[in-house]
Amino acid sequence: MSRQLWDTAERYFQQAMVAGETTTGETITGKYIHERLQWCRANLSLEERYHDDSVARQIQSITPEQARTLLSRTITLIQENYYQTFDFKGLLAKSLLQLQAATENPQVFRQYPVSDQSLTQLRHQIKILRGRLLNLPENDIASLEPMLNSLRNISVDGGLTESWPTLELAYALTDNLDTYSYMLSPSRYCALRDRLSGSYVGTGLDLILAGEYPLVFDVVDDSPVWKAGVEPGDLILAVDGIECKNKTDGEISKLLTGETRTSTNIMLQRDQKVFSVSISRTMIASPSVRYIRMLNEQTGFMRVANFDHDTALEMRRGIEKLRRLGAKSLLIDLRSNGGGVMTSAIDAVRLFIDSGTIVTVQTADETIKYTAGGDNFTCYRLPLVLLVDEKTASAAEIFVAALQDHRRAVVIGKKTLGKAVVQTIFNLKPARSALCITTAKYFPPNKYDFHQKGLTPDITLEKDPLPLLDDTRQQNMKSYLSPENTAIKVAVNILH
Repeated sequence: MSRQLWDTAERYFQQAMVAGETTTGETITGKYIHERLQWCRANLSLEERYHDDSVARQIQSITPEQARTLLSRTITLIQENYYQTFDFKGLLAKSLLQLQAATENPQVFRQYPVSDQSLTQLRHQIKILRGRLLNLPENDIASLEPMLNSLRNISVDGGLTESWPTLELAYALTDNLDTYSYMLSPSRYCALRDRLSGSYVGTGLDLILAGEYPLVFDVVDDSPVWKAGVEPGDLILAVDGIECKNKTDGEISKLLTGETRTSTNIMLQRDQKVFSVSISRTMIASPSVRYIRMLNEQTGFMRVANFDHDTALEMRRGIEKLRRLGAKSLLIDLRSNGGGVMTSAIDAVRLFIDSGTIVTVQTADETIKYTAGGDNFTCYRLPLVLLVDEKTASAAEIFVAALQDHRRAVVIGKKTLGKAVVQTIFNLKPARSALCITTAKYFPPNKYDFHQKGLTPDITLEKDPLPLLDDTRQQNMKSYLSPENTAIKVAVNILH
């Protein structure tokens, strides 16, 4: 379960939180339930993180002094940049609970030569520290040092490095800020930089976790898997002999990625046929703007998969190509666009409006308004329709909301995700990782706060979801981007 899905589950659970009776007659209070929810969420964060073995390598290689510097910088960055006020002691209490969960999580210590006795001692000491939080001066970072020293000594004696408690606490502090804040492991930070740059070493697959096995959602043109004949809708059964059933996205990514020119064997299923392809990983140029084509004599189409640094430029090139082919109107598909770079979405809006507010960004210290116009932007007047769904989020919602509020586009599909907060990435040298912190909240031109609510389309198509969980999902995936798709047909009729 992703952190976003858990956040939703937690919200519903808290709404239903009432006192009840256990089989022994003991009252289950709201406080008890809340603590158990925190415990479950802590273990979810740990499971997700430790599926990535770069975390263990980082802990083993970083020096104690570097770990202390990283923790101090993490706390300072949170205090100086987090977008709203927060209770430091409350954050520390949640983080120590996650540290305690780490001493009981088998996924964590599968990667360390640690004894059960040392785990018991660590667990006991963390409980003591949690009990001392009431006497901790508010926001007193220096008070953490004597608290952590005892943990460091036990960690060394038990087979862990001295850096483990310090680095683990830095991860935990960020995890517990909110759903979207977290510390990136070295491998995740590298992957993020590659994705936002538009290129990465890999196979060229875009996957969705649907059911027991990952599903191919898209295939990058001219990539190794594209040349091998892999198609949207194919199921990934195994990679190099390792079964992919019920694996997380992190585990699947780890299996597929590797060094340039290394080979991998992927077993797939298409309809009832099982087959394998052997490919060589290479540098993938992954454009964010794809499927640029004419749907009919006058309607152009493009899918924007995400907003990276070059998206606005790619959109401009795509529009110019479609205009040369005779396009008099444009359909932009933003379904399953999870966002990306905020400024890229703002620049994309400027391709379609030449005046007015695009988005207002509110940090803890200031309010910044971004507007349309500028000498470097050609404003296209083509009639415009946007396709959205429940996976359209973040920067994509900035793009959609601005054009909808300015009545520049008709929005079709399902209500969007509702993520109206902005994250900033801070590099953490020399740990080769980074901090992703929520630093701002944003509002569309009409100032409607759609965070955790979503944007409502002008035309809602509840009966046209991305079909991922039924027996016909492979065939449906192939037609998802075809002119016969229901949402695309409705959009074309509007643009005529």
